[in-house]
Amino acid sequence: PPRSTLFPYTTLFRSDEGMRKLCVQFESAAREHHDVTTLQTSEFCRATAWNALRRFGPHCLHYLTGPTIFSLMALKFHQLTLPRRPVTVATGLRPQVGRMGRALLPWLAPDLYLSQSRRWQQLFAASGSRTIDFPNAVDTIRFAPVTPERKRFLKMQWGLPPDKPTVLHVGHV
Repeated sequence: PPRSTLFPYTTLFRSDEGMRKLCVQFESAAREHHDVTTLQTSEFCRATAWNALRRFGPHCLHYLTGPTIFSLMALKFHQLTLPRRPVTVATGLRPQVGRMGRALLPWLAPDLYLSQSRRWQQLFAASGSRTIDFPNAVDTIRFAPVTPERKRFLKMQWGLPPDKPTVLHVGHV
């Protein structure tokens, strides 16, 4: 089977349950069709990681979170220095590329970019990456805007003041 390397390894996200679960699901799905190895991002640019990657011989390097300019540089470094020249993939969950990173994208862009944002998808496509829309895991049918009448009804049902804004935060603070 094809060999893939996933960055980062799932234990990195102990404090962020959503990211940890996403990494676990990616790893599980990849293992169904690929021989997979995982590495921590903290090991990404160490000689031990490069040697492990060289021995493993991946066809694909997939950076799951970010990307950042650092992760794109590391992906490109590994791609150019490994014997098989693996395909690089970045999943754009929390892109943090900055102005300098955008200027470097034509040289650092991954072969494939999985995007949750049209803006980032266009930026990476313009830099030479093949892009695929990677929708957020939120059920947009279940969680959708409601009519003003429905909003008033729901506020009354839950005992909230109907004439004041309501703020709800679901997730980590």
